[in-house]
Amino acid sequence: MAEMILFLDLKAPYAELKEQLDAAYRRVMESGWYILGEEVEAFEAEFAEFCGARHCVGVGNGLEALQLALMAAGVGEGDEVIVPSNTYIASWLAVTYVGARVVPVEPRMDTYNLDAQRIADLERENRELRRANEILRKASAYFAQAELDRRGK
Repeated sequence: MAEMILFLDLKAPYAELKEQLDAAYRRVMESGWYILGEEVEAFEAEFAEFCGARHCVGVGNGLEALQLALMAAGVGEGDEVIVPSNTYIASWLAVTYVGARVVPVEPRMDTYNLDAQRIADLERENRELRRANEILRKASAYFAQAELDRRGK
């Protein structure tokens, strides 16, 4: 019989955190508050402290997180946002949900990160993309900081 290679083995981390995880699970299930409630408030406060931030907002998924980040940055109607063409659909949906227009950019084939040269080419075409670049610098998993630094932005 062939040996199975696990994609993600959660047994070891679960064993290490078993007491805390089981206790948290029991608190949530016994309270009936699996959305919002004291456990989420406690997480938000603890995570904000961990990050050195004043606030943290727990959301249900990455789409909501991206949408809130765009809204917080003031991105909306009339704005254009650079989005990796090879990203998950939530990245595109977040942009459209705030009323902005998606500007897809192909990744570099050697890194699969957004190509800084392609973004520079878009900027030369007089597109208003400066604010989008700031958001990418802070949030995008697909736009390596080195690419932005290489451009001197």
